Amino acid sequence: MQVTGELEMSVIEQLTTDADASANKSEAAKVERRQGYASINGLSMYFEIHGPAQSTARPLLYIPMGFGVAGTTTFPKLTQTRKLITVDLQGRGRTADINRPLTFEQQAEDVAALLRHLRIDRADLLGECVGGIVAILVAIRHPELVGRIITYGTAFGKFQDAYKPEILAHVMTLTPDSDVVRYQRESYQRVAPDPSHWPAIWSKFNSTPWNGFSNEELGRLKACVLIAIGSHDWVRIEHAVETYNKIPDSELAVVPDAGHFALAAEQHKVMPIFGLFLDPPLKKLPFATTAVAYQPGFSR
Repeated sequence: MQVTGELEMSVIEQLTTDADASANKSEAAKVERRQGYASINGLSMYFEIHGPAQSTARPLLYIPMGFGVAGTTTFPKLTQTRKLITVDLQGRGRTADINRPLTFEQQAEDVAALLRHLRIDRADLLGECVGGIVAILVAIRHPELVGRIITYGTAFGKFQDAYKPEILAHVMTLTPDSDVVRYQRESYQRVAPDPSHWPAIWSKFNSTPWNGFSNEELGRLKACVLIAIGSHDWVRIEHAVETYNKIPDSELAVVPDAGHFALAAEQHKVMPIFGLFLDPPLKKLPFATTAVAYQPGFSR
């Protein structure tokens, strides 16, 4: 009887342990989905949060490209382990325009204010196209808020210096009614508080002043930055390389056979690169060179 009792207790203990483990796993699997508006800097800024409720990883704030709309581009691979915050910047998506100039500097201040509003001490930033300009400005102006930064298809200098000549030539011919921007136009009009404001925000956005970052600004960046572009991007590969050489703690990725819209169209090409950058190994082996021999486990 004593043996049977011990076996019964062992089974009960095992069932309890399994139940606790299952409960912990269930708790870890809970996903937070939240959306709302933050009153900051005179703006009612729309945001979305998506990711594991109990994540201990640093949150990732995604700043979309020019007319990107929160929720249109999602990152399932990244939200498995961390919370993703997406914003609609001034006059884009669900965030109504207000009577103030549209500048990248002001948009960076809005993003910083949103992080404080959400009580996020520090976040990694993912900036797509001009969203990358905003991300770098946040890091320059508010370094304490920023962990690691990914930019994709971003012009760090003047657009006429960063973009390919054929891209610039076509940009100059575009109007708010052009068929080539139909996706952006329809995405905006589907969610904007005032869909008829499209021509006005188009003009305002395309008049946003931008002279590029100075060498001094890039040189004093404290965050680690991944400069990523597609091999068929709007941005010249030479511009990405020049920028990589100016930022002290930076990495460079030219994604093969990828264009300017790879984050939406071909995530399978960029997510492995982004994931390794955001969650680097605790220990990195030195690179083998002509002075450092290659030895498995000691160099790479």
